[in-house]
Amino acid sequence: MGLDAIDVRRVPSVSAVITGAEVVSHGVPHENQVRDAVGPMLPGMVASAGGRFRDLVPIGDQARLLEEHLAARVDDIVLVTGASSAGPSDFLAPTLTSLGARQIVDSVGCRPGHPQSLWEWGDSFVVGLPGNPLAALAAFVTLAMPLLDRMGGRPLRGLEPHGVHRDFEDALRRSSAKRGQAATVLSPCRLTGGLLTSVGHDGSAMLRGSVNATGFAVTGPGVVGIAFHPFPWSLATP
Repeated sequence: MGLDAIDVRRVPSVSAVITGAEVVSHGVPHENQVRDAVGPMLPGMVASAGGRFRDLVPIGDQARLLEEHLAARVDDIVLVTGASSAGPSDFLAPTLTSLGARQIVDSVGCRPGHPQSLWEWGDSFVVGLPGNPLAALAAFVTLAMPLLDRMGGRPLRGLEPHGVHRDFEDALRRSSAKRGQAATVLSPCRLTGGLLTSVGHDGSAMLRGSVNATGFAVTGPGVVGIAFHPFPWSLATP
C-alpha cells in the first residue's frame, strides 16, 4: 500500500487465578468439593475477546499465594475467580489494597455477577470474577470483555435491540421484577429467526443453558425494552 510505517497494538496477555480450597480441577469431587467450571472456559472466552490466554493457577484460599502471584505478574490482565465478595474468605480486595492497586469498580448492579471488581495496578489490570460459573461468565462479559476491547483498540460492543419470543419476554419481566428495580438482569438466550428465546437453566451456578446461548438478554434500569448482548465466541453459531 506504499506505507512506510503503521501503528499496531500488542495482543493483551491474560492469566487467571482460581481461588477456593473446595475447587478441584480433575476427578469426581468428594464431599465439600466442586469441580472447577470457570477455569476451563476462560481460555476460549479470552481468545474470542481478542486476548492471549497464558496461564491458570489454582491457589486454594491462601491470600499469601495470591499476593505472591500478583507481585510476580507479567500479564496485562489477571483474572481472579472467587474471593471477590465481602465474606471472611474473600481476600482479593484486602490483598490488592495492601499491594497498592487502585480500585476502579467495586461491584456492578447486575444479576447474576454482582460481586465483580476491576483494579488498576501499574500497567496491569486485575478483574475479580465471582466463583459461581454463570456469574463469572456475566462478569467477564461486563468487565473483562470491554477491557480487552479497549486495550486492543476496538470499539466497545453495544447492546442490540431485538424482538423477543412472547413466553421469554413474560419470563424476563417476572425475573426483573423479582430481582428488584435496581438490578440489571442478564439472562442467557439464543437468537433464532430474529427473536430472542430462552435456553433455560439460568441460575448463577449453572452453565448448562449457556452452552446453547448466543448472548445475554438484558433488562433493567436504563435499558429500553429488552436488549441483546451477543457473545463473541458464538457469532458463527447458526
